[in-house]
Formats: sequence, structure tokens, C-alpha cells
Amino acid sequence: MEEGGAQGQSKKGWLESWFSCGRSRAAQVPSQTLHVESCLASFFLSEELTGDDRLECDGCHQRAECNKIFRINQLPQVLCLHVKRFKFTTSGVCTKLNQVLRYDLEGLSLAGYCTDDCADSHHQYSLFGVVSHSGSCLSGHYLAYALNYMDQNWYCFDDSKVTRCKPGDLSKVEPYMLFYQRPGPSHTTVPRDLVANVSSQPEVVQGERSVFISAEWLARWACLENVGTVANQKYICRHEQLNISTLQAMQSELVQIPVRLWSVILEACPGAVEVTPEMARATCSRCEMEKEDELCLLYTSP
Repeated sequence: MEEGGAQGQSKKGWLESWFSCGRSRAAQVPSQTLHVESCLASFFLSEELTGDDRLECDGCHQRAECNKIFRINQLPQVLCLHVKRFKFTTSGVCTKLNQVLRYDLEGLSLAGYCTDDCADSHHQYSLFGVVSHSGSCLSGHYLAYALNYMDQNWYCFDDSKVTRCKPGDLSKVEPYMLFYQRPGPSHTTVPRDLVANVSSQPEVVQGERSVFISAEWLARWACLENVGTVANQKYICRHEQLNISTLQAMQSELVQIPVRLWSVILEACPGAVEVTPEMARATCSRCEMEKEDELCLLYTSP
């Protein structure tokens, strides 16, 4: 929160807002060229709240004119930008905005929009998906463009038709939604040949030792770069056994994979907790006893 009679602040999340009482800001007007970066600069500009929009200041307890500004507290792994292509008037009439929007495939930086407390050191984003819309407000057609993480080629998805396209072809696409991802440190970057290994040999052979892994994490590991340690810890109790709630959600939240592929994953993302089939047969008896004791205490209390 800024100094100088700050009035309020939103609940802390990945995006924060500040209100500074009576302070003027030298707002830098974005370039007239319609580019994703100029649109972001416009979104993060300071907004002056006057008239009925004035807020009550925590310092002077009076409704005062103030400036509102957004800043990013935590950078997301995947950044989805929704382009405002449709405009509605007060009478309900819809108009489509067909201005050309330029965007880069690499090097989109959010460094200038982060708070001082933002711990993320990697601010650069790379494009991996585009959704375009052709037509009007009443009718139209959507196309999807996606970067294949296996062969690093771009593909156009037009209903059931899929065609390969060149990166340069994306400059002709009218974007409606843009999808970026943030690469992480080198030690958490997933080698693509390891992903291919997991994708081509996912089945457990009879008699082969296996382990369980978070289905959500495995899906993220297959298409993202910075996914961190395997998210198995939340399924384990403090006694290093399967917690009580996990057994009920085993089929939907955990995937069984051969231990040879588990070793491959550990090589790329070390430090994960192993969930074995032996652990999956029953929940922790000590946790169950503690839960029963809590229930007994609850019902016997006056």
C-alpha cells in the first residue's frame, strides 16, 4: 500500500490495486500504435476517481478525489489476454472492433507492472496459443492457433481440420484471445524428450512396480515449462501416509505410472514425495484415531 493517505486495498492475490488520496500522477500515455504492449500500458495506467466515484479516505475520513492503480503481486504461469472486440452502447447495440492488433511471439514483459514485493524474477512471456474471431456480433467463426510443444510447430485448428502454419502467418491473424506462458529457471524447465518418453509409454506393465502422481501436475508437466516440484505433498499426512480425504478422490486426482517414468520425472523435477500402491490401500490409522478423538471431545464437551 502506498504512503500518502492510502484509502484501501483489494484482497491480496496475483493482482493488487491501490488508492492514493489526492495525489496526482504523471501518466505515460501509450503509443498510438495498437500493440499488445500499448494495451497493457493503458490497462495499468493510473485512473482518477472523481465525483460519485470518490472514496472515503482512511486518513481524513472524507470523500476525496484519488488515483487508482493496478499492479501485479504474483506473475501467473499462464497469461491469458482477452481482447475487447465487442462494444455495447447504452441502448444495447453491439459493434465489433476490427482494429489490427500487433503482438510478438516472444519477449512480452510484465516487469514494469509488478509490485516491489513480487518475488518472480522471470517477467518474459512467450506466445503459445491464439484464438481469432471472424464475422460480426451476430454471427462468426472461431479459429485456434497453437504451438505444439513436441515439434515446436504452429498449427491452425478449424473445426475438424488441422493444418500446419508458419509463425509469420500469425501476423495476419485477428486475435481475440492470446495465451502466453512464462518459462522458469533452467532447473525446472522440462526437457521435451522426457515428455515424449512419458507420452509414448504411459501404461503400467503387469508385474512392474508403479507409483501414483498428481493428474493435474502431470497434465501441466506435459505442456508447460515451469511447473516446479511434483504436487504429491498435498495427498500425504504429517505421518507420511495417505491422508483421509485422498482415498476418496484417488481415481480423479491421481494417475498410476510405471516407476521407470517416475525416475524420469524426478530427474527433471527433484524433491517430489512418492505415493506408492501400498500407501494407497489404506489411509493413515493415526490420523483416523486423531479424528475420532476430536469427534469424541466435541460430543462430550458441555
